[in-house]
Amino acid sequence: MSRRFLRSGIGVSLVSLLFGISGTVVPARAEVQKVLFVCLKGKAKEICPQFRASFKPPDGWVEDKIAGARQGRVVWVPKGRSFDNAPNVLSALVQIDKQKVPLSTFESREIDAFKQKFANAVQTQLPAIANPRLGGTVKVAKLTAPTRKPRPIQLIAQFVDKDADDSPFVVQLTLDAQTEAALAEARPKFDAMIKTY
Repeated sequence: MSRRFLRSGIGVSLVSLLFGISGTVVPARAEVQKVLFVCLKGKAKEICPQFRASFKPPDGWVEDKIAGARQGRVVWVPKGRSFDNAPNVLSALVQIDKQKVPLSTFESREIDAFKQKFANAVQTQLPAIANPRLGGTVKVAKLTAPTRKPRPIQLIAQFVDKDADDSPFVVQLTLDAQTEAALAEARPKFDAMIKTY
């Protein structure tokens, strides 16, 4: 499959200046995509790359590009909500893995960082989610920290994928929730995004 790029003119809004892109291309098969966007480096505007996993957002959810720009990842929220007031937030982060670091190392780093930031954090390993294309199953960890506001609960799943040039990446999907009830409501969407990737 050839590499695909999205191009857009430079807009006048902040989002346009940061991104220059208003959509994504979904490939025939799941893979990491390289997307070009307009970024600001000092006072100069440059074309910069961003790597995105080809997740299909759940029905009724939309991308919050402003929150994504702040966090350096793709962020989805329920339609009509924003990152600041949504009871649940889904997000995806893609990291290039040129050194081919074991996936378990990435998993440990993420969990350890959460525990270091929140001393009262509790980790629970949940049943893995099946996806044969991703090597059989994808492990899911649940992290809970009452002092983490406004969403003290996080599910995290990581797996390895490649782009059209066969370069390796680690893809991380997270679900942050305000309450156990909110988590239960959004959990099927989190699972489906992994199962159908």
